[in-house]
Amino acid sequence: MKPHPLDEREKPYEAWRDLSPLSHGNDDGRTWLHVLSASELPNYLQKPNQNCRYEYLPGAGLLYIQINRNSSDETCSQSDFAQDIEALADSISPNSIVFDVRFNTGGSNEETGKITKGIPAWFKSAKNIYIVTGPPTFSAGIIAAARLKYFSGGRAVMVGEPAGEGLTMWSEGPRFTLPNSRLQVKAATALHDFAQAHFELGKTFFPNLFFAVPAGNIDVDFPVTLSFQDYFSGHAPVLAAISSK
Repeated sequence: MKPHPLDEREKPYEAWRDLSPLSHGNDDGRTWLHVLSASELPNYLQKPNQNCRYEYLPGAGLLYIQINRNSSDETCSQSDFAQDIEALADSISPNSIVFDVRFNTGGSNEETGKITKGIPAWFKSAKNIYIVTGPPTFSAGIIAAARLKYFSGGRAVMVGEPAGEGLTMWSEGPRFTLPNSRLQVKAATALHDFAQAHFELGKTFFPNLFFAVPAGNIDVDFPVTLSFQDYFSGHAPVLAAISSK
């Protein structure tokens, strides 16, 4: 078997999106046979090309919010999205909120700042605020989960699988090209602490002086794994487990 020629991209591509047959990453001129049917996809795979989305499930009394990237683009303005969610609170009273960042690998900390602080205040009727993480949850995706857990207080329930990193991490920094291989790499030069919100001048990412919260941890309270059989059958074990509680 011979590999296809390298498809060079100017922007990074989230590989998890190929879990859905609707991913734009599959539109590369090649004929791929996807294992799933586009007409019978679970919630978490229905909008793989959007950075953020929400769906109200009245039968289950759930408001499902999915943020796949903490950044704004043509698919989602994070500021507009926050306004939409805030306005939605005037028309629905969900029993629970599901905040899904299991595929969120990062972006800007500030982009989701309003929504992570606002959800607990906007939806006082929600008895539980479920925060879904997974191995691809990194960087600003972890920070979004940590902030929402902190502001949700006793209503926060961490669901799914452990995030890809802890609440103390290094990030930010410049990108540069290695002289011989020409590979592009990124240096991590700023410290983030969302466990204790400790700030050290000259080391901590400066905006965290105003943005960090002492979330303690985002350890999973309610473990739910996604097996290949679940994936292949179009089953969504996270929502199924939450709906049964």
